[in-house]
Parts: sequence; C-alpha cells; structure tokens
Amino acid sequence: MSGGFRVSPHIAKDVYLQAVHPISSGRFPSIHGLEFPITEAPSIEGLRVSTVRSLGSGLGEADEMKPSSVLSWVAWTTTGLFLASPNLDGRSRALAGVLAPGVTIGSRVDERSSSGVSGTQWVASVAPQLTMGRPGPMASWEIRGLRSFESYSSSSTLKPATDMASMWVSSEPTMRSKLTLDGAYLGSQDLFYLAPGTPLPSGRTELTSGSAQALASLGEATYRVRAANHEGISRADGLDQAWSAAAFPVSSEHSRLLARWTQKDWWLDHRHALRVGMATAGYHRDHSPVLSSELEIGLADSRDTQHGTQRRDFAISAGISGLGRAMGLPFDARAQIAHDVSTTGSAQLWRSGVNTWLAARWERTLDAQGGLFAEPTLHDLFGLELRDTLGGRTVATLKGSYARTRPLVGDDHRVEVRNASASLSRQLQPWLTAKAAYLYSRQTEIQGAGPPSSERSRAELTLTAELP
Repeated sequence: MSGGFRVSPHIAKDVYLQAVHPISSGRFPSIHGLEFPITEAPSIEGLRVSTVRSLGSGLGEADEMKPSSVLSWVAWTTTGLFLASPNLDGRSRALAGVLAPGVTIGSRVDERSSSGVSGTQWVASVAPQLTMGRPGPMASWEIRGLRSFESYSSSSTLKPATDMASMWVSSEPTMRSKLTLDGAYLGSQDLFYLAPGTPLPSGRTELTSGSAQALASLGEATYRVRAANHEGISRADGLDQAWSAAAFPVSSEHSRLLARWTQKDWWLDHRHALRVGMATAGYHRDHSPVLSSELEIGLADSRDTQHGTQRRDFAISAGISGLGRAMGLPFDARAQIAHDVSTTGSAQLWRSGVNTWLAARWERTLDAQGGLFAEPTLHDLFGLELRDTLGGRTVATLKGSYARTRPLVGDDHRVEVRNASASLSRQLQPWLTAKAAYLYSRQTEIQGAGPPSSERSRAELTLTAELP
C-alpha cells in the first residue's frame, strides 16, 4: 500500500474501505460513495471477483451461527492468516520496516434532522493512529490502526468513539505465483465513518472483512468474507462470503483457459438465507501490457432458504480492463458484468493529469448488509470524484454519490442514500497537515405510503501530525 497515514476522523473510512473491498490485481479500493481513489490495474482478474464481494463458506444450510461467532470467526480467521504470512520471504527481514505514529485533533459541528429528531452539536475529537509495515523484494506487509475519542457540547469528557484497523500482506515466492491477504475492522456509530451509500441503522455498527488469494501457474484460489453486526434494536446482522477454485489446463505467457468452481453464501440474523454454486469455463487474455479481457460461461444452482425456492440459471462473467489507454484515449476504463442468481457488475472511468484527478464509478452488488434489511439485497451505486492539487501543497476535493438498496426478492421496501463532500487540505510542514471539510448525507426509506427521510451534515477542521 502506498501513502502516509494522515487520517482525519471523517475520512479515515478509507482505511476500512481499502481493505474491505480489496482488488487482487492493482490495489484500488472498491467504494461505497465518498472515498474512492482508483489506480491502474494490470489485469481483469481482481475486477471479476469484486462482484462476489467476499469469498468462502463451510456451513451447511441447516447450520446456525451463534450471534457472538460471526465477527469473532472472521476476525480470528483473518488474523491467523496474517500472522502466518509476514515473513514468507525471509529476505524481507533484512529491509528496514516502517513505523509511523500520528495523531489527529479536530473540531466539528454536526447537524441532524429527521422526522423525530433534529439538532446541532459541537464535537471535539482526538484520534491517535499508527502504521507499521515492512517492504520486501518478494514479501511485504502493513498494519494500520486508529482509535478516536470525542467530547460533546453536552459532555466534556473524552469517550471512545470509533475503532479501525486494517492489514495487508503480499508475497511472490516465485515469478509466477502470488499470495495476497487483506483484513479490516471498523466499529462506530458515526454516520460518516460507515460506508456512504449503505442504509444505516441506529446504534453502533461493526464491520469486519477478510480476503485471501493464491495465484500460481496451474490455478488460483480465492476466499473473501464480510460481516456486519448492528447493535440497534430490530436491526439484522449480515454475513456474506464465498470461495472459488480454478484450474488452468492450458496457459501461456499472455493467455489461459480456465475451469472454475465458485460458491457464495449469505446469512441474515445468523441464519442461512441464500446459497449459489457455479461451475464455469472461460478464457483470459492479456492483449497488451495495459489491456486484458476475460469471459466465463457455465451454470449456476441457487437455493433460497428464506423463500423455500431452488433454481438453475445460466452463468456468465465478462470483463475488460485498460480499454482507454489501449485506444490512446485521454482516460482509462474498466468494466465487468456477471449474471447468476442476479445481474451484478461494475464500471470505472478515470482520468489522471499532472495535478488533477477525475473519476466516475458504477457498481451493483448482491450483499447481506443487514441493518434495515433481513434478507439479501441488491445495492446500486453511482459515484463521482474530482481532486485538484493547488500550488503543490494544497489539495481540493469534491465527491458525490447516489446509492439505492432493495431486496433481491420484491421491491416494496428500498432505501436511497445521497452523499456529497468538499474538502481543502494543506501541508503546513512535512509532518503537519491541516484540513477543512464539509459533508452532507440524506437517506430516504421508501416503504408503504410515507417515505421517511433523514439528513445529516458536518463542517469540520482537523490538524494531523505524523512522524516522518
């Protein structure tokens, strides 16, 4: 991972998002709205998997997961994979590590209005943070952590508010093999800490994720999992995960035939809601150093235990990456679409100049978000970002997103979320950065006759100090 750990309380969700939706080829964070820097990816491999959202399952249909086991299982699995992997390449021990402690202090004004509650509140915050890592010629790892403390106009005592942690490990034991591990945890009841575009319940929410990918010349295996635990009354917990295994019977330096098995599972309130198993065959080709494409077709068998149905569908997945640069256009693009039990996909379009960054993104995913929904949901997202560097040390950023969430079966209940933000940051010293930001979010829940809505806005000033 690149970049320092200059994190203010309202943008620190980047740490979570970057690991929660990792892309195995060219690490760009999959986004839910306000924060989505996109970087170049040399292959379509990771893009294809991104609609799976998370990988791996071992529980049967009748198995019930204990309420306390969801997050602990994910956390222990991810932690175990991480602890086993930092020194896959012994030579990395000889390289200097990274240790970057820092702290962010800030003050903000929160305004909130809804059908039942409205008001304004001043908040002061302090957020110590730490980055540790070690680069290596064949293996690298990094850990990030942050805890924020806040005091309010109604109470001057500092209280813990948000916890975040993420880790990343990458190893290339040979020229044609690679192992990547990611993990992240976020616990908060702050609207702007949580992924924008996601329907938000009241109370504290904990989001945990983990992923792993092993790639070799003969095949690959992937595993991902994401869990959401909501402490609010009458709010559902969710977990979605999947695993896949692929063999490459015929392969060359720039192309390969593949046969893949994928299984995806969704749980709501610790009960199995949906399972999809797919067998596909496909072809991947690297047309040039910047352009690659992939196509897979097969059959998908799905079992909806909530509604007692079972069906078979035609399964297809197609994607392309690097199309803009390959055609000599002033922007780059990638796109992917997949169909099994539902149609999902994503598309990104971006342009990077000397001092300017412009990006647009669309995605549709099938999730077990829980919260307001006690069944699997289709989540649509549209996002825009404009970032401009003014005078070298000053960066202006504008972002916006629209998201819609609805059940996979039926459309009588849906939630729409609109987010917007503007920020201006300036590096005062190599170790000191100041930032001013304004954020706005509006959520509308459409169910029955009346669509209740709520709004929240925030104006914030922060100062971040980090040891060089």
